[in-house]
Amino acid sequence: MSKLSDTTKSFRKYVIGFLVFAIIVILIQNIYHYAQNGDFFGDQDPEGYAFVTEGFGPITYPEISSLSIQEGSKPSFSISGQFSKSPTSVNVYKVNKPRESLGNSKRAQEVAGRLYFTSSNYELEDNVLTWRSNNKQILQYNKLTNNMTYSNEGINIAELRSEKPEFVDSEAIDKIINEYMTVFNSSTAQFSEEEITNYLLSDGNKYKTTTIAENADFIRTDFALQKEVVSLRASELEENTTGAEAVQGNIYLDNPKQGSLHIIVANSSSTQIQVDSNDKSNSKIREYGYINIDISEEKSVYSLRTYEEAWQDVQEGRGYLKYLIKQGTDPLADYTPLNVKRFIVDPDKSRLGLYAPGSWTGYLYPIYVFEGIAELSDGSTADFVFYARAIN
Repeated sequence: MSKLSDTTKSFRKYVIGFLVFAIIVILIQNIYHYAQNGDFFGDQDPEGYAFVTEGFGPITYPEISSLSIQEGSKPSFSISGQFSKSPTSVNVYKVNKPRESLGNSKRAQEVAGRLYFTSSNYELEDNVLTWRSNNKQILQYNKLTNNMTYSNEGINIAELRSEKPEFVDSEAIDKIINEYMTVFNSSTAQFSEEEITNYLLSDGNKYKTTTIAENADFIRTDFALQKEVVSLRASELEENTTGAEAVQGNIYLDNPKQGSLHIIVANSSSTQIQVDSNDKSNSKIREYGYINIDISEEKSVYSLRTYEEAWQDVQEGRGYLKYLIKQGTDPLADYTPLNVKRFIVDPDKSRLGLYAPGSWTGYLYPIYVFEGIAELSDGSTADFVFYARAIN
């Protein structure tokens, strides 16, 4: 009887041991599975953001220029509030290498015809097609980059000022802008709803800004291209269980106050656009410029740093000062380094975006954009913008 009892006890031990071993194996397999998918304990993502894949491998940011501040400045840094919670992942997009595409030159000739140039009468040099008119209008198109610019130096400033309206009709300006975006084949691009508007006075070959819209000779409007910078998991798109939202972000150039597209229109009492009419002066538009960014559909998802981590980079000298203008001065004037006592970031104006270098490097780079007020040593203040890397 004792021998049978010992055998039973041994069998139970083996069974229990096997069950424990099986449970441990299952746990290890599940831990590995969820760890790979970023959904286990500390790595769990309850917000529903897209899983990190890092399909492009390590991303090296290009050299990004930074404005200097006055020598001897030792600014401190602070925040007027609290940053919002950062998403957990961010998109990196590939950018196609500039190349001539079939049909692009033909479309540029169509634009030239709509602007009253002789479409077939152009100069070609270094892949740039140039049309010129007798009344100082110039249209240029780069076959490789697909960039297009237009300028009209034939507008008579004295006549323009004699036709100043009593007030700026924003609806008429929007109409003009929309018409010309169609003329230049740029109306189908995805732009931010937030426009940057500057009221300009003509100062010889330069512009200076005015805060009084009615006094302006011209009105410049900049539009930033936009792309989804933060995406959601497929399951979240289907079920929407967490309430997380995808984030649309602007594509930023080296100057954060300028967009990929800008249009400068005359501030005159004539509010009707003259495109496709008998008026061959294009008298409503002074300048148009479009920087094309050929964004690939190929993207990958990377782990996103937090606002706090990126702002710490700025404080430790690893951010990029892109804008610093003393309040009350002309932002179009030549930059002068300022003596800064303190940078105070506004968390409500801080956001995610994508940085597009001035030359092709293959990617759009996720960045944090920090805006705020700088306190200067003379007691005045300045507006500032910093860029900071959003992924490691």
